[in-house]
Amino acid sequence: MKRVLNRTFVIAAFVAVWGWALSIDALVAIEKDFSQLVSEADLILVGTVIDLEGKRLSNGSITTHITFNDLNVVKGQIAYSTYTLEMLGGTVGREHFDIPGAPTFTQDETYVLFIKGNSSSMFPLVGAHQGQFQVRYDHVSKMDVLFNTHNHVITGIDSDNAIVTENSATSHALGSQYPSYTLPMFLDDITKQLPR
Repeated sequence: MKRVLNRTFVIAAFVAVWGWALSIDALVAIEKDFSQLVSEADLILVGTVIDLEGKRLSNGSITTHITFNDLNVVKGQIAYSTYTLEMLGGTVGREHFDIPGAPTFTQDETYVLFIKGNSSSMFPLVGAHQGQFQVRYDHVSKMDVLFNTHNHVITGIDSDNAIVTENSATSHALGSQYPSYTLPMFLDDITKQLPR
């Protein structure tokens, strides 16, 4: 009972400090459009996950350190050839601490990340899951395409700066021809939003 109360207190403290809405059912973040993702991010990069390591903090909470390589930095600067993101939740030994709605990562997968407050925020992505896009190679079109965390393919950015998606589960089987909005186009759209 004491362990559960301590964990609840730790989560409540994180929520109070960083202004996140966290319910028992899921993490909820304020909706962001594309220009907000770009402008609010301290760092925007493309990287491939090479390590996922759960760690226990001195206060008892569990975090995951996600390390990326093959980096392409679009906004901001980093000093090393790898980058590590620290996020609340994860696994240490047989204990698993899961927060529904929080971003998750898979070993050897490539992501575009809109990062803000790494090492000081419990979910250091702009808009939580909204700041994470998975890159997948489509073997038919021979293009890298992007998916949001709901497994919807990104098809473009509209005139209102909304990220346009299409439900890949109902419209396409994996490996079929996706719309011609590619990773380079997405990165170009990010660059167009950056101050000159």
